[in-house]
Amino acid sequence: MVNAGAPTEKKFDQHFRKLGGFVYAFEDAKQLFGKNKRAVANDAKPCDRMVVLKGTTFWAEIKSTENKTSFPFGIIKTDQLGYARQIIRADGQYLFFVHSLHLDKWFRIPAALVIERILYGTKSFKWTELQDMGVEIAVNG
Repeated sequence: MVNAGAPTEKKFDQHFRKLGGFVYAFEDAKQLFGKNKRAVANDAKPCDRMVVLKGTTFWAEIKSTENKTSFPFGIIKTDQLGYARQIIRADGQYLFFVHSLHLDKWFRIPAALVIERILYGTKSFKWTELQDMGVEIAVNG
């Protein structure tokens, strides 16, 4: 089974909409290809979603991984990290919502922590390091 990420994104959207949030999905190259049936130019987007919930706006990059031990930073695109840095500098909130498919657990990780780790040469977060960042993404059906 190939991890394409769509089911994870769908769960994320359903969860935050169920809480009364506004979820804006940025189109990615896969979606544009599906609409046009051909390769198209697609400028890099800042993240997968922009969410407004209870008066707070945040930028969300949604990742899913089958990695059994960690969240590997290699699955984050360079452009995403660049946008995260810009948003953080503007006092915005940029978060990685990571779904460990192996553990079937979600983690909410501030991008600033990921960027800090990358600067120190770290290539991943072990799942055991992220226990305090676990979140419930609840979806019925």
